[in-house]
Amino acid sequence: MEKYVASKAILNALLSGRHLSQLDSKEFMVEDMRTPISHMRDKFKDTHVLKYKWIRTPLRKTLIKEYWLERREQA
Repeated sequence: MEKYVASKAILNALLSGRHLSQLDSKEFMVEDMRTPISHMRDKFKDTHVLKYKWIRTPLRKTLIKEYWLERREQA
């Protein structure tokens, strides 16, 4: 059985087109989504651009970032 690696699962989710935020931390079994996302920038920097927008959480209306990847334009 393959060991679960949160950063690999997060990267795969982003590459598949998902938008992720702190609201997804339980799904990926991490305390903070910002750290794994910031540490993986080198894994996609040649092919994708990391984008984000500020969103509000449903209950507390706290501002958090929602992240996604967009394919980099080929020159």
